[in-house]
Amino acid sequence: DQRMSPLTIGVSDQIPIAVAFQETIHVMMSGDDQTKWKIRILGDMLVSFPAAILNLLVNPSPILNILEFRLQNLNKVENIIANPQLIALNQSGEESSDGPTYSFNMSALSNILRNLQEKNRSLPFFNFGILKYEVKHTGVLNIPIQVSSQWTRTFDTISVNINYRFNSSALPESIRLVNDIVTFYTVITDGQQINQSVPMAEWSSNEHKLLWKVPYIFDGSGTLAATIMNRSSNEHKLLWKVPYIFDGSGTLAATIMTSQSTTDGSDSDQQQKPLSASSIVHVQFLAENALFSSINFEFACRGYRVSLLKKKICSGKYQSEPDQSEPLQFFKRPSLDQNRMPLSTSLVA
Repeated sequence: DQRMSPLTIGVSDQIPIAVAFQETIHVMMSGDDQTKWKIRILGDMLVSFPAAILNLLVNPSPILNILEFRLQNLNKVENIIANPQLIALNQSGEESSDGPTYSFNMSALSNILRNLQEKNRSLPFFNFGILKYEVKHTGVLNIPIQVSSQWTRTFDTISVNINYRFNSSALPESIRLVNDIVTFYTVITDGQQINQSVPMAEWSSNEHKLLWKVPYIFDGSGTLAATIMNRSSNEHKLLWKVPYIFDGSGTLAATIMTSQSTTDGSDSDQQQKPLSASSIVHVQFLAENALFSSINFEFACRGYRVSLLKKKICSGKYQSEPDQSEPLQFFKRPSLDQNRMPLSTSLVA
């Protein structure tokens, strides 16, 4: 407590509050049949209060205004769900052309901040989620990355081919991918090591993961290929990290040597047979500086100011299934789950 000087507030002072929006895109691509592909984009809104101003809100002054804010640019937003114990929609804001306004329950806000402060007094900021929403989309043809995969198996190898296509028009123009990288990976339970890969892939022995990191490059395309061999290790993960290429496309391929590779080679005629258990291909990326929805925020009251506004897009369950199983679990309608309110990443570094 001694390392921070609590702030006092005057009539003309403004309390700094940081705000973050994070939109997570979930895509399930089941084989090449795009009629069975699913997409959902979910958004979260997070607020962050500096520890130095908590005394102003935990023990509010009579001159402190009720904290109100307005959401703007909601043409692509639907199913807004606010925390009912903390946030209330102002009835007058429902018909406002500027967007709906919400008011904090100042007593509930005070209790939340007091509890957070008691749990960890050393934190410089206290973050928590206040609402979530869904982003409208135009269909599976307008997703940032389209992926399909084919799997074949011989006596001692597993071959993986991943076809991908980057669709730059599905991302906001001002978006910036973190490290300019898109990662593709798949888990191969009976694979053991890479025999060959083009471009160079990474193999995680502990996780049995094959991975490629692909750079984000405008107007480019690429092909990824790998061959996986078996050894007596406990890892099976194949990973590609692929650069994002503006409107680019490519193929990732891998051949994995299985545990049968270490057995008698008398049956090594390499005849192909269906893979007994194909694997999902996962796609991971994180982007900053823009949102799918273009949602915006402003305070609708005096006495507060936005100290920081962060916007992020990230991949969630972004997957491609080689089979035709119907993905259903994570495409349920959103519900007010208090455990999902906080974001996994800190609002303020």
